[in-house]
Amino acid sequence: KAWAAPVAQLLALVLVGLVVGVLVNTIAKAARGHGVPYIMASVAIRGGRIPPRVAVDTALTAGACIGAGGSAGPEGPIVQIGSTIGSTIGQVLGMSTQRLRILAACGAAGGMSAIFGAPLAGVMFAVEVILGNFAVQSLSPIVISSVLASVTHQFFVAWEPRFHIAEHAFIHLREVPIILVLGVLAAGVAALFIRVFYVVEDGFQRWRIPNVLKPAVGMLGVGVIAMFFPGVLGGGYRTISAVLEGHMGVELMGALVVGKLLATCFTVGSGNVGGLFA
Repeated sequence: KAWAAPVAQLLALVLVGLVVGVLVNTIAKAARGHGVPYIMASVAIRGGRIPPRVAVDTALTAGACIGAGGSAGPEGPIVQIGSTIGSTIGQVLGMSTQRLRILAACGAAGGMSAIFGAPLAGVMFAVEVILGNFAVQSLSPIVISSVLASVTHQFFVAWEPRFHIAEHAFIHLREVPIILVLGVLAAGVAALFIRVFYVVEDGFQRWRIPNVLKPAVGMLGVGVIAMFFPGVLGGGYRTISAVLEGHMGVELMGALVVGKLLATCFTVGSGNVGGLFA
């Protein structure tokens, strides 16, 4: 029947949300949130020292959340896992604080490079966001890490860019005003997303129900939205590709702007683990 698949998806989301809630409140407490702010704080405040268990906890909880269809991506978790591996290697070898920071950034660059198939993006992300430092002594190892991660990904999987963009002509001057308007609209949606996310997150934190149940409630909200707009599920890569290739109507795209925004806020804001990039 037509309703069977959406209901099954809803039940799977709630069940996985319950599992994640139990994990992050018992044996996987290091996996809270969406990863990147934690790594930025670890590099800036804690000298690049990240507990090794962060990688395992994040892999378990993020894998469950994303695999079930939660509205979150693998980018934040893979940055957290990569940075943790780099930091752990440095701690085992007894390296200095400066080198620990660089190794954590190397792990972040490698993760970003592999997940997007974009080595340059991995380098820029690590030096701008994680380190905030373009010094030669930090840039060189980050470049090496990012390129090697991309090559390794090609060897085990296959190389392909994350998004396939349809062939297009050079921009005509009359298109510039439209692009400027798009930029303003995108900025407005970005500001709205940030506000809604923190409202939802604060609301779940203040809500007087057991913490282990909150991720399941968030996933319930995602499942309800997905019954009307299945495109909100997962990291959003397929939807983005469909938009770039011109295979999606304006009405559906407009609905997904709202639906995806709410679904992502419910997923991560309720305590599930996943990334916010895509």
